[in-house]
Amino acid sequence: MVPEANHAPYSSRMASAVTLNSGQILVTGGSGMEKDVFLFNGTEQTVWTHRKPMKEGRLGHASTVTMLAAEETVLVAGGWSRERHPLKSVELYKVGQDTWERLQSLPNPRVYFTLQVLDSRIFAIGGYFTKDGNDEREYPASASIAWSEDSEWGDWTEEENSFDHRNGFMTTKVPISWVERLCERSH
Repeated sequence: MVPEANHAPYSSRMASAVTLNSGQILVTGGSGMEKDVFLFNGTEQTVWTHRKPMKEGRLGHASTVTMLAAEETVLVAGGWSRERHPLKSVELYKVGQDTWERLQSLPNPRVYFTLQVLDSRIFAIGGYFTKDGNDEREYPASASIAWSEDSEWGDWTEEENSFDHRNGFMTTKVPISWVERLCERSH
């Protein structure tokens, strides 16, 4: 395990980040650090703690945080492999246990998209993929997967695609205290 550091241990270019309920930020993957996972925390958001690496390295991927049976989890999906092949694999990180497990893959690979939670469903929206080294982009339909305490994970289903040719999504939620702190510093 890498010790805590008071500076960013790497460039998070093409990584994905989510804000946990604690206000800490979990950063996954990225260029040159495809399997790495760091927890960004501390009162001044300056401490980086290495967490258990993902099972598959990825960059240009998406992630989202959700609660499953009172357990905080992070779903990570898609992106590019180190060899620049588009991925459709999905992993679930259990924050309290610092463990990863594989989930059912997306119906199609995708990069530069977003994952969003609505009720008990997680949606993969936007993005694109290429086939066999060809630079021609294909744009998959939005897809969703549902979770219930009875049946756990369902199957991914493709939705009507209302986000044709949209990609480049990178989003995160931050606590209001961060926004207030940034506003104080700008004065």
